[in-house]
Amino acid sequence: MSEVRKLNVNEPYPGSEALANGPDVVSRHNRVRDTLFEFCQRACLGAQLEAGSSLGHEARQTRPADVLIPNWELGKPAAIDLCVTSPLNSNTLQVACVTPNSAAMQAEQRKHPQ
Repeated sequence: MSEVRKLNVNEPYPGSEALANGPDVVSRHNRVRDTLFEFCQRACLGAQLEAGSSLGHEARQTRPADVLIPNWELGKPAAIDLCVTSPLNSNTLQVACVTPNSAAMQAEQRKHPQ
């Protein structure tokens, strides 16, 4: 009879580092971005890839949006910034076990520190 091994939350799940930090992260990000862009194009939203947010003088200080919809609501643009993350990352695993969406919240804090 095979032995069942308990996972230690202090150890990364086997293969989780490759999922969370491997070379496929950028590839996955780009595939999600391109799929979202295609949906926006099919909906005739005039979406643009990797475009500046066109928010006046502040646009020079910001990064381009992954997908920009120039006329979203009330004539204002929607700048969509995607982030690929995983709760299996060893940096987020302990908190992710007890707090829903913690990996996403930590990724947001890294990307947009206050």
